[in-house]
Amino acid sequence: MLSQFLHYNEVMEKMFSNIVGTAVYLSDGRKPIAMVGDIIIDTDKGKLLAFVVDKSNQMVIMDRDVISWGDVVQINHFDDIIEANDIIRLSEIREKNIVLFGNKVVTRDGKALGKVVDFSLDTNSFELKNIFVAKYILGILQYDQRIIPANKIVEILKDKVVVEDDLETVKEGGVEREALAA
Repeated sequence: MLSQFLHYNEVMEKMFSNIVGTAVYLSDGRKPIAMVGDIIIDTDKGKLLAFVVDKSNQMVIMDRDVISWGDVVQINHFDDIIEANDIIRLSEIREKNIVLFGNKVVTRDGKALGKVVDFSLDTNSFELKNIFVAKYILGILQYDQRIIPANKIVEILKDKVVVEDDLETVKEGGVEREALAA
């Protein structure tokens, strides 16, 4: 199950499932000013661009305004929370409406590997590190879980994530990890 994936989590790597709900603090650190409700990822570059802190008003914190990101997201000023529509690149990405979480995953040759059940981001570079993929029985029971490194992703489309064909399964702690075939 997904809990097996959580044991894989490293200090500089955050799972999407753990990012949502993260508190946002000003640099003085007195009290939280917002909570992360979602993130915006540039799927062409595999990089987090912004933390969404108010979905209804589309208020975001751009990656460049983050001082630190660990257990909390820390920013300098309240003014670092801006409207997503003020940033042209964010508007372009939002118009594509590509969602990584829940998207189906296939190899270049079309072999279905399952759906993205979670993904991880590097808290220093804001880059996508891994996608966590599983198949489902009856829509609720996960099996055939895999961890696929971001460098094996060919492209992320609206209806699917395409990964390299030459993946080799390696068992690590009960979870299959994909690696490049030798």
